[in-house]
Amino acid sequence: MLGYRIYRLDADSNEEEVMLVTVAPKTTTYRDRSTQKGVTYIYTVRPFDLDNETDYPAPLGSADDLARIAIAIDNTYVPPPTVVVPVGVDGLPVLGWFTHQGNRVGFEDFFLFADHFGLGAGDTSFDPLFDLVPNGRIDFDDFFLFADNFGKVIANADEVRKT
Repeated sequence: MLGYRIYRLDADSNEEEVMLVTVAPKTTTYRDRSTQKGVTYIYTVRPFDLDNETDYPAPLGSADDLARIAIAIDNTYVPPPTVVVPVGVDGLPVLGWFTHQGNRVGFEDFFLFADHFGLGAGDTSFDPLFDLVPNGRIDFDDFFLFADNFGKVIANADEVRKT
């Protein structure tokens, strides 16, 4: 991975998102000093390498999704509640660590995922946390992404559990 691109979308306009900055790997903060008072912004951070750019799939309504939203008050950034994304030893996000037990995606996470498999947005027990590839259904796309993350060690497990 070569770094991250940070994009911003004005939540109240019909405009497309704008790339604000490219930052180095392991960058943990960025302060947007070009906000306007009273405007709600949605931020997206995408890792990139020589071949492509990917979007971190944040299930709609999840803590990860809500963490992307900020409101500018008097040109001062007001941070959302602290959310720490589980990352592997390679520094990339790890999806499917639902239980926050131990320090890896394991069988307890699998059984929890399996309990939600097949549910859709209209079902009363639907939880977008398990819709890893956000499409309103917990389906095979989500299963394959979960399987890719199964067994991965969470490098920042203690930090994630504190939030």
